[in-house]
Amino acid sequence: MSRTAHCWDNSVLESFCSSLKRRLLDTVLFESRVVARQAIFEYIDTTDNAVIRHWLT
Repeated sequence: MSRTAHCWDNSVLESFCSSLKRRLLDTVLFESRVVARQAIFEYIDTTDNAVIRHWLT
């Protein structure tokens, strides 16, 4: 954990949440929480992991 006023610790998670909202959650209206969870899992497992793997190599 960082000290007060050192905000860079949270930047990776904030970037991920922003991408998730922009690419998936703002474009789809889900029927239920179960459907939303499945879509989010699929997004993380396929789209986001592929981008991160490519970015790291």
